[in-house]
Amino acid sequence: MDDSTAAPQLEILTASWADIKPHAERAAVFVIHGDQNLADVAQKVIDNDVEAVSRWIDQGAIARPTPAQIEIWDKVPRRLFRFAIVQPYVLIQELAH
Repeated sequence: MDDSTAAPQLEILTASWADIKPHAERAAVFVIHGDQNLADVAQKVIDNDVEAVSRWIDQGAIARPTPAQIEIWDKVPRRLFRFAIVQPYVLIQELAH
């Protein structure tokens, strides 16, 4: 059996801002806001569900990090985030602190 057509494996992991920042510098990071479920959002991106993802972007539930957010996170580089890599993007959600 050829595994090259297998669906991508979705993993939700934890990392510090210091580890995520290089991805933000290349504009690959999207922040998942509010009560959105990171795994659900990541799966919709994997599934290329343009309607759902566009709706979340329009609602502000998914956005690139703002300069103000980056400035705050730079002050605490050990701040933790949940993240999922959905090539070419890194979807992040800040953990409660």
